Amino acid sequence: MWVETTKSKKKKKTVINSKKKTVINSKKNTKIDKDTESIEYELLQKARKKCSHQKELYYKAGIDLKVLNINQELYLTSVNINHDLYKYNITRAQYHNSRIELKKLSDRILKKRFNKALENIDNVNNNKYDPKLYHINMFDKANWNKYIKKYMTFFKNGTLISYNESVEYKYDFSNDIMVFASYPQDYSFIYMINKFLNYGIKKIYFIYSVSDFIDEKFTNLSLFKNDKIHLIEMKNIGYDFNKYYQGIKIIKENNEDYNKVWLINDSFLITKWNFLIYNLVREANNDIIGTFLSYQGKMHLQSYLLIMNSKILEYYYDFLKKFKFIEIKELRDKYNLIDHLEIALCNDIINKGVKCGVLFQVKKKPPAPKPAPSWQNNPTTIYGCYSGIIKKNLFFDPLLKDLLLSLNDNELFLIIVFLSKKFRPNSSIIVDLLKNIS
Repeated sequence: MWVETTKSKKKKKTVINSKKKTVINSKKNTKIDKDTESIEYELLQKARKKCSHQKELYYKAGIDLKVLNINQELYLTSVNINHDLYKYNITRAQYHNSRIELKKLSDRILKKRFNKALENIDNVNNNKYDPKLYHINMFDKANWNKYIKKYMTFFKNGTLISYNESVEYKYDFSNDIMVFASYPQDYSFIYMINKFLNYGIKKIYFIYSVSDFIDEKFTNLSLFKNDKIHLIEMKNIGYDFNKYYQGIKIIKENNEDYNKVWLINDSFLITKWNFLIYNLVREANNDIIGTFLSYQGKMHLQSYLLIMNSKILEYYYDFLKKFKFIEIKELRDKYNLIDHLEIALCNDIINKGVKCGVLFQVKKKPPAPKPAPSWQNNPTTIYGCYSGIIKKNLFFDPLLKDLLLSLNDNELFLIIVFLSKKFRPNSSIIVDLLKNIS
């Protein structure tokens, strides 16, 4: 673990390695680390660009070959077909090799960064750390280095140009109510709930379904002794949407006063809170707000985070009230639910001419060529890590792991702490992360 100290004579910041007892010049060491990281990231971008180019050539060769095969009766000889078959095989091999090269490079960088995060966790758990460095608010800032920021041209309207990281942006949560749909298979909800409490949210309905992976006594956590949190257990029927419905129903039955209602699930972590609030302030006057605008199926706001006023809440509630929720037993039941309650419902709301806000406004991306995986058309998967919206599946899916390279070290540290099954709420690391709530 690196512990920070200060020398009084030269007034030079130093870093002491607690294991080797060696002193390193902090400025010099930081410069080396940044240069190394910069070079690695530049190499990674080149490898990605090369892989993307090879993929285009491979797809084009495949299309050319298909056209020739369809029209082969028009040709007197098979010379053209043999030539295109050879071209197809070559481009396929080149694309395959570039993918292997890219994977090796990204795996090497990720392994080094994960090891650093795990080393920090081990040191924290063994009390070899400065508690001022590790607390719940350590992840608030974006901390984009210039090399990552350079490739963030996908944001619209100069979002990053007008965002000033040195400014602490403010949003009034004091009259907002949250319905938090949870499947507590890990302890990331501790972090998320504490952050919203820290920002002063009025009330949270924590509606959960019991999971096989969670500690049965998790509801005994001191977190749930807070008067603002209301625990509700229900069967997992209808996924998030039935939980949203039950929460909204309670709000309406109690005739509660509110400014906005947040519908949120535990499938993701927020890391760049200051950037989130900056965008939230800009979009606050809209009737409904989501994180990204998705064009998967129909245009819609993705349902893992929706913020709405009373007008939209009434419409949303009426729609859910008429929907027949069933236990999801087959994959088609799940897709049917998503088609009706995420895509169709949200698309219907948008088309009613209401004021619709998007927190992270990115340029519309052309659809990925088939047979590309569906995640390539998912804006949260593609851009979430840059924006501070990190879906948990990125950490566990080897196909998506490369996207984690756009995170800073603090964010990787956070993910490993809260998503790793071996860490529990009584571990010192989590206690220390949560105790410094201002």
